[in-house]
Amino acid sequence: MKPTSISAEAIFEAHREALHWQWAAGRAHPERRFDDAAVRDAHSAADLIGYLNYIHPYRVQIVGRREVAYLLASAPADMERRIARIVTLEPPVIIVADGQTPPERLSAMCDRADIPLFVTGESAGHVIDVVREYLSHLFADRITRHGVLMDILGLGVLITGAYLDWCCRKSRPPARRRKLARSTPSSRVARRRSSASTI
Repeated sequence: MKPTSISAEAIFEAHREALHWQWAAGRAHPERRFDDAAVRDAHSAADLIGYLNYIHPYRVQIVGRREVAYLLASAPADMERRIARIVTLEPPVIIVADGQTPPERLSAMCDRADIPLFVTGESAGHVIDVVREYLSHLFADRITRHGVLMDILGLGVLITGAYLDWCCRKSRPPARRRKLARSTPSSRVARRRSSASTI
């Protein structure tokens, strides 16, 4: 059974060494998770992470160099409004990448709203690629199949279904041949004598 959610803490620990990030704010709620409906309705992991976007809620929001510049270039009142809008998106995690320092208002907002804020020097594109691949494997559909796995010239081949049944039948001798093979010559002679005496 595949997982339907994952906590911010699990994401952080899974990539602590690879992405060299720090947990900068929002530590009070490490068990914050993806919205279950968002995971269920996602067509791919690309729907669960991306650059800061006010249209797509419930996903990991990446704040890179351009996003930080967008926030800092506005007047204090506009910055407060733009950062406050992030709360309405209900992201499971916010990641500040590209070696940027998160604006103080963003850090304060994450602490107030209990939204985990990670900071890394890695490029925003690389962070998206790494976390997207991780989420795609985590939330991938899983199925159990019975069959035989074979190595054919270095290529793994899984044989299942009707073809597997056909192979098994071809490898077994017919029922009559197996029955005759199990009987001994003496028993066959005895059966012939008994049949001759009845005649």
